[in-house]
Amino acid sequence: MSYDQGYWHTDSCFAKNLDEQYAGTHIAVYIKWCIEKGFLSKDLLVSDTDALASIRDGQMSMSEYFEKYLDWKFGEWNLNEEGNAFTKCYYDRYLEEVSVEVPSAVLGPESNVDFPKLYALLDERLRQFQDSGAQAFYKSKAKSWWKFW
Repeated sequence: MSYDQGYWHTDSCFAKNLDEQYAGTHIAVYIKWCIEKGFLSKDLLVSDTDALASIRDGQMSMSEYFEKYLDWKFGEWNLNEEGNAFTKCYYDRYLEEVSVEVPSAVLGPESNVDFPKLYALLDERLRQFQDSGAQAFYKSKAKSWWKFW
């Protein structure tokens, strides 16, 4: 299952007269948080060891990794069981929440992202998920704007 792809957001960049390279920023920074939490799949940890070390050392941006190594695609294959459990319940509302709470994480350069604020939001949602369990957390999410029933 695919959670998100940078290609799905290039029209938003075009509409705002922004470079399409920023279409995947919100995804890249979410994956960066997943790295910090230990949520990456074993496959990525093994196959991308050097690249992930470059990210930790600050020699490669997460956006660059997302484009070059993940081909702008983020799906369940990128995460371990724990990461997928949370992401399956939360990711549908992530873009909406981050657009309001941490707008620097959407459609802009990674260097402008307020990571402490982003990580605080994601850490809080993870805590809520862990405290309430998947079923309760999933049911607590607001209806999507496009759902009329």
